[in-house]
Amino acid sequence: MFPWRIHSNGNFLVETEVRESSVAGGGLGRFACEALRVGDIVRKSPLLDISDFTSMNPPGHIPKDEDFAVVIKDVKDLENWVEHFAVVADKEEIRKMTSWFLAAVFQTGTHGKEPICFIHLHSFHANHRIPSNLCVCTEGSFLLVKAIADIRVGDEFFTNYMDYPIDPVIAQWFASHGLTDVKTFAERSSVSPSVSGSH
Repeated sequence: MFPWRIHSNGNFLVETEVRESSVAGGGLGRFACEALRVGDIVRKSPLLDISDFTSMNPPGHIPKDEDFAVVIKDVKDLENWVEHFAVVADKEEIRKMTSWFLAAVFQTGTHGKEPICFIHLHSFHANHRIPSNLCVCTEGSFLLVKAIADIRVGDEFFTNYMDYPIDPVIAQWFASHGLTDVKTFAERSSVSPSVSGSH
């Protein structure tokens, strides 16, 4: 079982559905099944260190009923993430899918706002668009996804990948494997307001 194959409503505070994205070549997208106003919380997921994730779940497994945002702090964490799933899939495929689904946010902590990377265990499936209608932030030990625009029933959810503070070292790790992180992908595709990807 892989995060990018789970399309659940785990930890969503509103009704949503996953179906083909309106973005050409965007794969799946997530759509609102109820109207939202600016500031509404769409999803609230506990943050979980990679060490806690791997100790709580047998290799190749993830929780079935609840989403967590697994924190990836450095290349070692990335490699531990890949190893966790390597018992059920090829490492090259895991790295590729991770490059599509790893996002980042500024977390407010004791030293101010610090960037952290994360992966939802139950994927959100939000493609990139400018302007976006969602933002990601932290509140204590939780990762929040909030509406930054009024959203109608049937609207697709979008985030701005260029806002993700992905660690350059992690971006370089992906590049060393011939892959592109979502922020770099969005920057290279900035001539188009909507591009495919997911988190």
